Amino acid sequence: MKFNLYPVVLLLLMLTSAVVRPDNPKLPPDNDSFVVHAWFFGNDLPTATPLQIINSTYGQFSGGKLEFESALTGYPFNPFHPQWRKASLERRDAPTPLNYYPEVNGNISYQNSGMTGIQVRQPFTSADGENTLIFRLPSTGFRELIFSFAARDEGAAENLLIDYTLTEENPQWISTGMITNSFPLGNNYSLFEIYFTDSATCAPPLPPGHGLSEDQQGIGTFMLVNDNPDFRIRIRFSGSNMSADEGKMVTFNNFILWGKPASEDYQIIDIPAGWSGISSNILPTNPMITHVMYPIKQGLVILQNFSGFYWPSAGTNTLVYWDETSGYSIKNICNTELLLTGDPPEELSCPLNQGWNYLPVLSKCNMPAELLFSQIINQVIVVKEIAGDLIYWPAFGINTLGDLIPGRAYLAMMLNNAVVEFQNCSQYSSVKNRMVNRSGMIPKADTSIVHTPLTHTIALTASDRQLNKGDRIEARGEDGKCYGSTIWNEKFTTLTLYGNDPTTSIKDGLDEYEPFTLSATTGTGQNYRLKPVFDPEFPQKHPFFVTNGLSVISAITLSNTEPFQPADNPLLQVSPNPANDNFFLTIGKPNFKTGWLNIFRMDGTIVKSLPVEHKSQSISVGELDSGIYLLQVITENELLSKRLVIK
Repeated sequence: MKFNLYPVVLLLLMLTSAVVRPDNPKLPPDNDSFVVHAWFFGNDLPTATPLQIINSTYGQFSGGKLEFESALTGYPFNPFHPQWRKASLERRDAPTPLNYYPEVNGNISYQNSGMTGIQVRQPFTSADGENTLIFRLPSTGFRELIFSFAARDEGAAENLLIDYTLTEENPQWISTGMITNSFPLGNNYSLFEIYFTDSATCAPPLPPGHGLSEDQQGIGTFMLVNDNPDFRIRIRFSGSNMSADEGKMVTFNNFILWGKPASEDYQIIDIPAGWSGISSNILPTNPMITHVMYPIKQGLVILQNFSGFYWPSAGTNTLVYWDETSGYSIKNICNTELLLTGDPPEELSCPLNQGWNYLPVLSKCNMPAELLFSQIINQVIVVKEIAGDLIYWPAFGINTLGDLIPGRAYLAMMLNNAVVEFQNCSQYSSVKNRMVNRSGMIPKADTSIVHTPLTHTIALTASDRQLNKGDRIEARGEDGKCYGSTIWNEKFTTLTLYGNDPTTSIKDGLDEYEPFTLSATTGTGQNYRLKPVFDPEFPQKHPFFVTNGLSVISAITLSNTEPFQPADNPLLQVSPNPANDNFFLTIGKPNFKTGWLNIFRMDGTIVKSLPVEHKSQSISVGELDSGIYLLQVITENELLSKRLVIK
């Protein structure tokens, strides 16, 4: 940020306004505003303990910080000091719904939030100083700022004194332009909103004899709190007897700094709970993955593509930088949204390699799949959504995908290298640069199926027409559970099978190379086992699950089926998992003699092969990069598989 105005002008640039009200708004101060920094006070704050610094618990980036300066020199004191817990900042269990937004606390409702609060205790002044709350509120990339919080007095003070500073070094605390810097406290919580916005700005006349040189700009409504890494707000206290020491306090809760993106180029990506695919049509100003993902770090489980993954709970990050020319699979605990600010890409073309690719959406509007791929249609095999059923398979005339949507990412399988060119948006429907939820576009036969990014797609042609429209088709694993379901529509139909989620300890999908069986349920409730005939021209020719597998069933025969009985599955155990340099491989087959172990990357490349000569054997993987791998053990008469995570 550049400061090219004379210091006296800095003091005259803004008029702020404040609102104090006892009600709680249903929406943020403005629908186009975002939470830049927020503090949620919960049970992680220690009780009966003097506090000095509390970091923000949510925000668009790090740096939000609450600092406390006590009126008493030597603070904080130990429990044996006579001034223990005097002129102190402490936790106070005093929740309030005022200014509480579940979005800043993992979408947890107020009733279930476990909210506490903070208090500032008497005495508020002494010969050494005064109790002061200082909020470090870097506003880099944001404008139109609003600082809001809830507060109440409990016999200690009558007013809050609020001012601000614009610089880190030699800070000058000012209230210039504010209608008032003194805000009355009540006995009940009230909502305080301090506006640093254009609508609350007035340009006062310049001081007599002061002019601007040609390279300086008039102050107008330009506000130096905007896009300012050194912006701070200070809260002090006033009243009739501020040196009193009677154990009384002022209580606060739910501090939030709101702001609008300073740049016109930004993107909002809605991220649902569970697995999905995301991409951007923005080059983030700071492309480090940890910075880009910071706003959603509370609920982020994993972000990954073929280049690596960012797994915060495992302390692993092999992605490092955001790649706008790729897409990502993401798993999040709750519904959330991600704001990206930066510059639009110079090129709207995306190179795709032979085989599977993560495909971003570089346009700012929906792109019809048939139009987007029309120039390279001979090279496109399949384009499918991540962790979903929607698919574009032109060879069979299947297009449940419809449009590619900004903010989403897709998996594209190419026959040869090609380049896809995203079009100008002027002739297509805009979605305001926000990802749209398209769930429900096609019928979901079984909503209990966990949609993971590990999918195997099957096209059912059923030329013998033994299926009837509306029949439900299901794929079941060896444990008898359903891991894929669809409705036969009398045309080419696709069935998506879902693989086991590597981030969970339970089995919620098919393991690699696990056999599956197909069955059909008619509208009258009759069950039939399906005996499929797989087309040998397609990669997967047998009923075994393969990540990113493609199969075509050219014929089906039906027979009455008995309740499904899962087959015995010899155990393949890996410990520890995740592993570091070594892991133990244990074969649970009683008649096991020898076998062969292949370790695959998730793109199918074999990175290590070795013989397995014992039922329990230590395997060294220290030379392999961090990531998710597939283990395959080939024994005398069967194949066992397991996923391995290497930290």
